[in-house]
Amino acid sequence: MYKIIPALLLCSSSLFSQSLTVDESFDQGNGLSVMSIVNDVTQFTNDQILLMGTMNMYNGVPVGNIALINSDGSVDYNFNCGSCYDQDISTAVTQGNKLIIGGSFTELNGVPRKYLARLNGDGSLDNSFDASDSFDDVVENINISQISIIGNYPFQQLYFSGGFLVDGILYGNPITRLNFDGSLDTTFNFENILDVSYIECFTVLENGKILVGSLVEGLFRINNDGSLDESFNVFNTDTCVINSMCVQDNGKILLAGYFRNYDTNLRSPLVRLNENGSVDYFFDSFEVNSNGNNQEIYSITKFNDKIICSGQFSSYYGFDDFLVLNMDGSFDESFDIGGVTSEFYGENNYISKAVVLNDNEIMIYGRFDKVGESSVVNLARLSYNDLNANDYNKSNDLTIYSQNETTYFNSVNQNISSIEFYDISGRLINSTIVNSDTYSCTLPNNSLILYRIFLNDGTTVTGKVIR
Repeated sequence: MYKIIPALLLCSSSLFSQSLTVDESFDQGNGLSVMSIVNDVTQFTNDQILLMGTMNMYNGVPVGNIALINSDGSVDYNFNCGSCYDQDISTAVTQGNKLIIGGSFTELNGVPRKYLARLNGDGSLDNSFDASDSFDDVVENINISQISIIGNYPFQQLYFSGGFLVDGILYGNPITRLNFDGSLDTTFNFENILDVSYIECFTVLENGKILVGSLVEGLFRINNDGSLDESFNVFNTDTCVINSMCVQDNGKILLAGYFRNYDTNLRSPLVRLNENGSVDYFFDSFEVNSNGNNQEIYSITKFNDKIICSGQFSSYYGFDDFLVLNMDGSFDESFDIGGVTSEFYGENNYISKAVVLNDNEIMIYGRFDKVGESSVVNLARLSYNDLNANDYNKSNDLTIYSQNETTYFNSVNQNISSIEFYDISGRLINSTIVNSDTYSCTLPNNSLILYRIFLNDGTTVTGKVIR
């Protein structure tokens, strides 16, 4: 006997049309100005969103360079970080209900704090964290580019990288590790064997090792104590710019940026490596002509069993600045935000990053004033639903039942135009034209089958049959 579940099915495969549109419930009002720059976005567990950058105003409200936004898009006026509104804050990461911020500041609210500080949930300074002594006195300024927090409270450790200004010369910073209170972890010594003058990004793995993307040396891996992991094959190309990386559940490493092969004059914006650093040639990446205009992926983000790619590119599979791939690198054409455009910046529009929020929502920021047909400036929250609730019309009185080895689909008020069956991976098994109020078929044993029924009035009903 079959167990029949005629209900809206929420699954992550490409079986159904993936609706990814601007979330109108996130009401920004006038939002940001076209001249605003968002450097980073992070979210608290209560769904509030922190924006960092050069913003000045949000919906007509002065916010300076940092703003805490409620889940409905309004400003949280209870958040007050004092002088940090006027500071250059480049990145931040949440630590429970607190916040670690990084930038070029040397004090906050009259209290010395060099380049890193921890704030309480209301924006006040957390005096238990002070990283000032972790920076050498010869450092004139620093731009923190990335912060990562690893471990469980209260044994968490903080990793960061950035650019140091010493005697008027900008130096790249190897990875630095701090203890929970901001003091320098002296057990971590970055072994400067390679030229790591320009670190683009890094990822701390579950085993404590760290993948490091360098503009000069490509991708390499260091051990938990900071020494070079020589068991990892250093990845590099003729021209290798690693903008972003993510590690898939199977341990494989996906890199996004600019990877050029001079022999073929082609370049790929994506490369996947095996766990040991060797190139995974089974990944179905794509190449573009290196003589074209700006064609670069700035960020990749895991989203359920998909990969979101964002940046400044055109006609990657016909999509501009935002596309979604399956884990094998194949293109998932069912995700479409309608592209981003800008009347103010013209062709110089882009998406800096897509951040996955709670409840399968996505925040994008960059340089644009329209997403699809929605007018939003430089910041937008996208709602993700596998199915549109309007597609399900309860008045159709669709009934599904089984008798012996046969499954019957009956529609009372509308004829069934056609029906499609898929396996759980989203692969199409069968598609049949029906044009009747009844359809019957035999489905395989020991299986879970997904169905999509198209009715004559244009509505769609989806669900699953468990054998």
